[in-house]
Amino acid sequence: MFRNNLTYIFSNFLTIIGIGFILFDLVYGIFIEGSLYFTFIGDVWFFVHQTSLQLIQPAIERHIAVWLWDPIILYFLQLPIGIFILFNVAVIKGFRFFWVKNR
Repeated sequence: MFRNNLTYIFSNFLTIIGIGFILFDLVYGIFIEGSLYFTFIGDVWFFVHQTSLQLIQPAIERHIAVWLWDPIILYFLQLPIGIFILFNVAVIKGFRFFWVKNR
């Protein structure tokens, strides 16, 4: 029972964060930039911890696979963070709905 409540709280917390990012992007883009602007995952990661973002590329290319960085990881870093978070919340809630339904 606690696990279901924790998933519910976590998914609602992520929903609020995702909607917050989308609202920030809309307000900032329309009123300050004058055009539609999205905050990307890579931009947030760069703002939070710049050196880890600079170190992850050589680490992935050296220890995992060279081809993994450019087509896959770079694609995810260029996704809008608000939409990415809301998509993940939808996946979490969908799994939770079908998992609870089948139990």
